[in-house]
Amino acid sequence: MTHVHIPYYENIETTILQRFDVVKEIGVFQNHNGLQAIIYPDFAILQQRRILNIQEFIRLDVIEQYNHRTLPAQKIHQCTIVKQPLPKTPQGSISRELLPGYGNRVSQKSERSGSVPEFQEYRMIETFLSKLSQQTIFPDDHFDLDLGLSSLDKVRFQIFLEETFGLALTEVEWVEYCTVQTLAEYLRKKCKESGQFFIPAPKSAQADWGNIFISANNICLPQSRFPHTLILNIVKTFVRLYFKLEASGDESLPDSPMILVANHQSFLDGFIIARFLSNEFLRRLFVCATEKHFHTPFRRFVADTSNVIIVNINCRLKEPLQKMAAILQQGENILIFPEGTRTKNGCLGSFKKFFAVLSCELNIPVVPVVIQGAFHAMPTGRAMPKLFKKIQVRFLPPVYPENKEEVELVENVRQEMLKYVM
Repeated sequence: MTHVHIPYYENIETTILQRFDVVKEIGVFQNHNGLQAIIYPDFAILQQRRILNIQEFIRLDVIEQYNHRTLPAQKIHQCTIVKQPLPKTPQGSISRELLPGYGNRVSQKSERSGSVPEFQEYRMIETFLSKLSQQTIFPDDHFDLDLGLSSLDKVRFQIFLEETFGLALTEVEWVEYCTVQTLAEYLRKKCKESGQFFIPAPKSAQADWGNIFISANNICLPQSRFPHTLILNIVKTFVRLYFKLEASGDESLPDSPMILVANHQSFLDGFIIARFLSNEFLRRLFVCATEKHFHTPFRRFVADTSNVIIVNINCRLKEPLQKMAAILQQGENILIFPEGTRTKNGCLGSFKKFFAVLSCELNIPVVPVVIQGAFHAMPTGRAMPKLFKKIQVRFLPPVYPENKEEVELVENVRQEMLKYVM
């Protein structure tokens, strides 16, 4: 292990503390994989900004943003988030010899003590989460930091709460009641206020996607209108003149409906793909995009008139899934970027499973789409793309969901794409 002087660590810590107010404390140390950080976030700020997916937020909006602007030797390769302040010396500085292993969740759990609530709402939630996460549940478990619930896990949990307690939590409530005990106590209070009492019943941790998608028939969908066609024609002309574009496989797309699954290299990826699709096809293509890109009334208007399905990764995931299901059931098509964010290094990231749930449940083929060159033409943080850069778009043969589990389908699609992108 390479010896690094403590001031070197302190410089990195100071830089991150000054740039990111959501980081309350940070300790950096060296392990066999490179630099690692232990972060104690400012939970008050996270709650104020309604951030529930804390791990993903810290990884994307703190660590990757920091790494993007720093030297290779100072990049952080691993990050652990903790719920308690970092260990200190008697003088008040970080006790660095205690940092390795400090964020180990198993050791933290084994040290927990205290009584376990016995009231009904807690027991019902505990039983369900134990099945869902395959873990022992503790009262102070945070849904994200301790249990590590994925986006789809949260949808399953949301459905369980709605069916069991008749309560659809708002975004504010999800953020405020983010541990098992605080949520159970809140539900207990709501039950007493409404005079409702619930008989515990066994609940499967597997969501009945079929019934969920059937209930999507009355959901209001965005519609392609004049601004959509105008914007598409303008941007398609721009990317055609600005870049050296090549495509293959677009002539052999299967009959609708289909799910296009593309890697995410730049802000222009959707328009680059659109360059090789007819306007008729595009009028029947809906694109999934994260909510943070549509926070103003004008952008919301553009989304509503341009076939954009807005997804909030923190909560309210059930409705976007229902919208996507309704679109596919109507014979239309969907474009999804399963990495959930643009690449910071040009490599292919991990995939979220939304598209696999839709494909397996509705028996819809998945068409992998590989974009190469867009990252070098317009990497994250660059205001304008580089002129005349070569960009290739490959529409790969469709992957069909027959006899495949969701995880298997995700892996099959990702492996096909990895043949053309790192």
